[in-house]
Amino acid sequence: MNRHGLVLIMALLAVVGALAGRAGAQAEPIASAAPVTPLIQVTPETATTATPPPFEPVSDAYEPDGTWQEAKSIASLALQNRTLSPTGDVDWAKLTVPPGVWSAGFVAGSATLTLYDQNLNSLESQITNSDELSRECAVDALPGGTYYVKVEGNSGFQTGSYTFAWGEYENCSLGPDVQPYTQTGYSYPVVPNSVRNTKLANSTLYAGKPTYFDWFFINSGGSRMPDNYYSRVYVGGQLAFEQKEGGINPGSVGGGADWGYTVPSSGCRLVRFETDATGVAAESNEQNNVWERQFCWQAVNGWWGQYYNNQNLQGDPVFVRDDPEIQFSWQYNSPAPGIVDSDYFSIMWTRDVTFDGGTYRFELSRDDGMRFWIDSALKLDKWDVGNSVEDHVVIADLSQGIHKLELAMSEIDGHAGARLGWKRCFSLTTQSNPTNGGQIGSPSPPPNCGSDKYIEGTDVSLTATANTGYTFVNWSGALSGDQATKSLTINGNKSVTANFSPVCYTLTRTVNPSNGGSITPDLIKSPSCPANDQYTYGAVVSLTATANTGYTFVNWSGALSGPQTTKNLTIDGNKSVTANFSANCYTLTRTVSPSGSGTVTPNPPKSPNCSANDQYTYGAVVSLTATANTGYTFVNWSGALSGDQATKSLTMDGNKSVTANFSADCYTLMVTIDPSSIGIGTITANPSKSAGCPASRQYTYGAVVSLTAMSSSGHTFSHWSGSLSGSENPKNLTVNGPENVTAHYTANCYTLTRNVDPGGSGTVTPNPTKSPSCPTDGQYAYGAVVTLAATANGDYVFSHWSGSLSGSQNPKNLTVDGNESVTAYFSRPTVNCYLLQLDYTGNGNSPAPWPQQSVSCAEHRYSQGEVIQLMADPADGWHVVGWSGTDNDGSTGLTNAVTMPAGQHTVRVDYQLNTPTARRAFLPSVVHVPLTCWAGPEESNHNDDMTLATGPLCSGRVYSARDDDTFDYYFLDAAAGEIAIDMTAHAYPRVQLVLYYQRASGPPVASDTSPEGGWNIRYSGPAGRYYVIVYSDADSFSTTVYTLQASFATTD
Repeated sequence: MNRHGLVLIMALLAVVGALAGRAGAQAEPIASAAPVTPLIQVTPETATTATPPPFEPVSDAYEPDGTWQEAKSIASLALQNRTLSPTGDVDWAKLTVPPGVWSAGFVAGSATLTLYDQNLNSLESQITNSDELSRECAVDALPGGTYYVKVEGNSGFQTGSYTFAWGEYENCSLGPDVQPYTQTGYSYPVVPNSVRNTKLANSTLYAGKPTYFDWFFINSGGSRMPDNYYSRVYVGGQLAFEQKEGGINPGSVGGGADWGYTVPSSGCRLVRFETDATGVAAESNEQNNVWERQFCWQAVNGWWGQYYNNQNLQGDPVFVRDDPEIQFSWQYNSPAPGIVDSDYFSIMWTRDVTFDGGTYRFELSRDDGMRFWIDSALKLDKWDVGNSVEDHVVIADLSQGIHKLELAMSEIDGHAGARLGWKRCFSLTTQSNPTNGGQIGSPSPPPNCGSDKYIEGTDVSLTATANTGYTFVNWSGALSGDQATKSLTINGNKSVTANFSPVCYTLTRTVNPSNGGSITPDLIKSPSCPANDQYTYGAVVSLTATANTGYTFVNWSGALSGPQTTKNLTIDGNKSVTANFSANCYTLTRTVSPSGSGTVTPNPPKSPNCSANDQYTYGAVVSLTATANTGYTFVNWSGALSGDQATKSLTMDGNKSVTANFSADCYTLMVTIDPSSIGIGTITANPSKSAGCPASRQYTYGAVVSLTAMSSSGHTFSHWSGSLSGSENPKNLTVNGPENVTAHYTANCYTLTRNVDPGGSGTVTPNPTKSPSCPTDGQYAYGAVVTLAATANGDYVFSHWSGSLSGSQNPKNLTVDGNESVTAYFSRPTVNCYLLQLDYTGNGNSPAPWPQQSVSCAEHRYSQGEVIQLMADPADGWHVVGWSGTDNDGSTGLTNAVTMPAGQHTVRVDYQLNTPTARRAFLPSVVHVPLTCWAGPEESNHNDDMTLATGPLCSGRVYSARDDDTFDYYFLDAAAGEIAIDMTAHAYPRVQLVLYYQRASGPPVASDTSPEGGWNIRYSGPAGRYYVIVYSDADSFSTTVYTLQASFATTD
């Protein structure tokens, strides 16, 4: 759009600046709005100084111009240097405004301006010093035509030189038009970025962090945009910010820079920029005020890194990003090549982290400067320049919840890097129980998180050492077990207790002899010990020896000595004390009944202090054992003892007499048969038992028994085992305890003879081929079960068994109980099969037979008397004129039958070309379904031929029909798609439902011969005529009524 700019140049710079400002007014704030360049530049030589020089009136080139008639013409934007002189002088100028309506301006230094129209009507006067007279489009625009300007002095300016100029700069007939504008060097009219002062749209914007927007618009209309219109920017439908704009001239650019807005969450959002959002101005184009584009913000999941191209985080960052962790070693390189310098840069990272309450060890590495804050508290201040990488540790106690971490680093030059990580720390508390029982040595390793804590995951070894008189028992708390040295992994605050117990020493009190007296302590045990006669370290025990009746205390031995009956003992370990006594001796008399049946053995044989065997001191306990001789059993004691225990104790408190009573034993003879089957054999014993024994086959020690093995049918005695051996029979057995004897028998092997009749007609196969105990095939042990299978050769068939087997079951089992003979009989079938040859004359195919063959015959071969149904297959346009070799040679129908004679037989059908007739025509392969169909509900009469077929059938209609002949023909005209044929209620099972395409001959496209669930056909095929045939091989069901339904697609 054409734009006239006007800058009227006066000697005063202020006047020129005012006109330039009016021509290029812009909205605030604007970071980079295009400045308006004056058409005529002011130089220092033309600028007015603060104190004007003395005036010397001179004439100008436009004199005389003191009246309007003398006015000289001045062109737009031309300069006229004029002079008012002498005082009271007046200058007139004439100008022409182009056609149209214009805004315009007039300047004449500090003089007074008055504007007149061509009729010398005063339009406006401007008296203010150093200003111009202006006409605005919205207020007082000038129409095209001739105008006059009068310049005269005023109180501030009477005489002197001035520069006069005027200009039209805006065609008011064209309205304003503000629209989004892509400023030079920028990506879009609206540019969002994560950092300030960036012209290109940043590829990564971050939710929850400030996004800085620059936006621009331009007045592309023909007139000035008025004041007080609004620019608005929406993000995701939310008003991000708006700016109230000032008037702007055509061609001028406005906008805003680095306006911050924070998108709360990640995702993509539509950014919408609207100029003149409230419709203040009537624009020449109201359809171009909106610009939209989608930008995406991602969440900050790690450290918020702000990168500066200076050493002290000054000004705005030049780069930001989401750093997953702070583990950087850039060496000599830049953290963000092309954006961040490789030297003299700084970075601030911030992150909110959720901590469990506790102590944490923060591990930092720096090259060069670094500062670290936790919740705004400075924890590390190393902003100096390091010569190399330095590691630092910060220990901090944090409460449960979110804490703000901040890390700043500064790089001077050379290598650069920064690292930050942390580990949780936990306390380890140790104690002894009881406190004087022992101690826990210094943990190994010592604390590595401050003076008293450990980094999580540290393995710490603890050793418990017991004090004298105590022993380590176990660990409790965070440790368990009874090992004195044990390790634990620090994964939480830990408390460990080493448990000790006082050592309880045992006092062993012994009396010698044991029944000579007693030892009594004044303290049965120490309070902390679990059992009697246990004492802690340093306990003093008073012991008193008391003699039993018949005994006298002699002295102490062991940990005590001397003859005093009462004496003190200090416990400093396990102790053993013996009180020695002396005692009297008594005689023990031992006997057995009956004599020689056994022995009685004393233990001990005498008391140590007695001189002879069987003499014992008072209270001595003698263990007496009764031992039976072979063949006897101990019964009981009598005398000073009683009961039936073979070993019993006797306490000597005087002279004693003891008798052991015995009885003779009866031993059982067990006899068994091997194998154990009933009826194999028997064993007899002589005598059947010993006198005095209660049951049969019970014998006293040394008895002699004669054993005889008796054999039964099918088995033979082999040998003895158990208490007897060898094959001698009978044989004597001397009984010397419980006896077991087994008589072994072997089964006889019998021969199985297998025969077939007639010879070569088959085979007989046995399973198994022999018994394991028999030497050759065909031999079987008594009772063996053999499975015999008869297999026919050639055309023979198995008939029956004879001999040891009977019946016709095959295979069949035989139980062997002697020599066996079995014969398998085979025979040849008696049915003869004869070939049926099929032929035709004319054009077509041989008739199709059904069934294909008789049972047990090959294809097209039949037994005598078999009735074969025949179906002719003439070519299109041909028909049957006769048959030969059939049961009805005079028939001209498509179907016929033949009864198979006893010999090869030939059947022929004769075809003849049809004579043209209008009675019925076949449809082509693609047909149009007629609009009418067979109404039914019954078949048409005599539809036993394709030319007489009932139809066309209606889709979905149910027809009823009577089975009064072999064939019922139907036809239907279908569009391409699935055809469903269903037939029900037919009483005869040997029925076929057949579907043909185009003609009712040749191979069918589908059929169903199974009556189960009715007869059903489902076929998907092309459009055309289809024939449905219901075929039965008997005509005896004239009363049978069936139903037929066809469902198919039509093109009606």
